[in-house]
Amino acid sequence: MPSSTCSIVADTDRSYSDPEQNSASFGNNPVTKAHVNGRVPQLIPEVCDYDALILPGGTTNPDNLRQDSAAVSFVRDFFGAGKPVGVICHGHWTLVEADVVRGRTLTSFPSVRTDIRNAGGKVVDQEVVTDQGLVSSRGPHDLPAFCAKIVEEFAEGSHAVHEEGATARSF
Repeated sequence: MPSSTCSIVADTDRSYSDPEQNSASFGNNPVTKAHVNGRVPQLIPEVCDYDALILPGGTTNPDNLRQDSAAVSFVRDFFGAGKPVGVICHGHWTLVEADVVRGRTLTSFPSVRTDIRNAGGKVVDQEVVTDQGLVSSRGPHDLPAFCAKIVEEFAEGSHAVHEEGATARSF
């Protein structure tokens, strides 16, 4: 069975030393290695070092990430490179802050939908939505569909860069 390595850039000092926390599965493809590379403020990750990005759900992680200028810049640059991104639940807050939802169709947790609309995105109520390499879902109850779709999109690789917002190529 194919596997991959997952690098984690955390927004907190939470320890991932527990082997049970260091494994994940996306569809039928297990992530056999997961390690914390460091905290966002301590690292300035390079977009070219990553093939895909998953923004976490919940409320605390996305709220912390959207207040971190390095994280927001990384997300904006990731979209500018046309690389696939998965986002679920409240993770959309970071996308809104990075100005990458304008002109896109997404789904999200209900309480985030007004933020997306105010940032120029179109919201639909579906378990998973794909828009030019951006895969979005509403919440944990949609994980099976979300995981299947991100595996598919991530396997496709880079996508065309969106015409609007911060994702429009300026170079």
